[in-house]
Amino acid sequence: MNKPILNVYLDTNALQALKFSTELAALLCASQNQKINLYIAEPVVWERAKHYYTSEYERREAMITTRGIFPRIFVWFQKFFEHYGVQIIKTTPDHIEMVKNFIADKDLYFIKDAAANKLDALILSIAVATIPIFTGKS
Repeated sequence: MNKPILNVYLDTNALQALKFSTELAALLCASQNQKINLYIAEPVVWERAKHYYTSEYERREAMITTRGIFPRIFVWFQKFFEHYGVQIIKTTPDHIEMVKNFIADKDLYFIKDAAANKLDALILSIAVATIPIFTGKS
């Protein structure tokens, strides 16, 4: 079998923009068939689970009363992505250090005290530290 030649990194914006049943399904199928390397940072999985949890709560208030449901939703999404060969990248101390550098870099758009920007910087740091196109490793 040929080695995948394309590395695709799903960030929060990509998951929000892609239609789950068509575009994301095509990426997941390509990943499962080893046509592409599909990556996702653990914080993105967490955000996806949080978004699902929040949207379900708005539709069905009873869901919030179930203790410990959020961790179960997170694990479900994690297993779902793993089933399709998506490489879930765990956060490491090195990524946290890179976040500090990204936030401090005046040439990047991150705002020092904005919590959302810290999360975005973390997701970027995970990509830069892991994805072969950034690391130079294959």
